[in-house]
Amino acid sequence: MKRIFAAIGKAFLYTALFLVVQFTVTFFTALADGIVSAVMSIVTDTPMEESAVMKNLVSIVTILSAIILTVFLVIFFRVRKKRLCREIGFHRLKPFWTAFTGTVSLGFGFGILATFLISYLPVPQDLMDSYSEQMLLLEGSSPFWMFLATVIAAPIAEEIIFRGLVYTRLKRGMPIFVAALISAVVFGLLHGSVVHLIYTIPMGLLLCLCYEKYRSLCASVLVHMFFNIAGTLIVYYDASPLLYVLPVIGGYLSVIGLLSIRWYRKAQKNA
Repeated sequence: MKRIFAAIGKAFLYTALFLVVQFTVTFFTALADGIVSAVMSIVTDTPMEESAVMKNLVSIVTILSAIILTVFLVIFFRVRKKRLCREIGFHRLKPFWTAFTGTVSLGFGFGILATFLISYLPVPQDLMDSYSEQMLLLEGSSPFWMFLATVIAAPIAEEIIFRGLVYTRLKRGMPIFVAALISAVVFGLLHGSVVHLIYTIPMGLLLCLCYEKYRSLCASVLVHMFFNIAGTLIVYYDASPLLYVLPVIGGYLSVIGLLSIRWYRKAQKNA
């Protein structure tokens, strides 16, 4: 019982750290931008307008939070005479190209399926409106900032916290599936809407599976990155001509990605 409480306590602290960094960066970024905009308005004697920072606020906060969180964790573990990469299980994938092919297929395929699922499930309109409003905040960013935030910063920071720290600490005190399920639920809840839970919980379980089977956080980061790439592409480009083809493509890529896990393990043994 003591191990269970210790595991939950550590997982809670790392989750809290993630939230504190997000809220702190959001507050100070918005505050600094507001002060600068007000000063510029007074100096130039012109009305205040929405700045580039505010237009890209969600993306900028995501990027800054990822950088600050990673730097903090590196220093935190170094003070404790430990290495962050070792603590989160960030190891090289060997053979790399076999792993890369599998993770790209799995991430891209599941991303297509998730986007299709959200679009055509009979979700109550008020929940969809809330989800759409949240997504519009991100889609309002320029493609450059959105790419950096969703494809680079978010996958790295979220995998470090939810798979590298929360999941690994939970499984020290409970069965692996229970640890994976708890970390996936927390991962889903922190995305901020009920609609997100439809795909973030299965996604969280899938990422834990990749972490275990590939034995490296690098694999779950790659899957997460290409999952987000798939969603971003579908958001920016009209996918209606591929309406009935998308589920087939997504399903095919997902199956290839799952099968590649076995190929990767065999390649490791033969290396």
